[in-house]
Amino acid sequence: MSNRIGAISVILAKRLNVDNSKALKMFYASKTCANLHDKSTGLYLRGDMYVADDFMQEESNRQKAPSSRTKPSKDQIRLKK
Repeated sequence: MSNRIGAISVILAKRLNVDNSKALKMFYASKTCANLHDKSTGLYLRGDMYVADDFMQEESNRQKAPSSRTKPSKDQIRLKK
């Protein structure tokens, strides 16, 4: 499995324009990596590019999610009243 994770992190490093060690740390901290290790998900049966795509989707969703530290907009405050 470690060879696969290394190959996936190289793919991610190129896509994210970061060094390999940063990509590896990001991948290890992801839900995608947890799913790769969880046999019940079947993700381990997919190719490295598929897993990299899954990680990129996870990152995209994470970045779109509102941060709990952001202030609510005026419209959101009006809706609560």
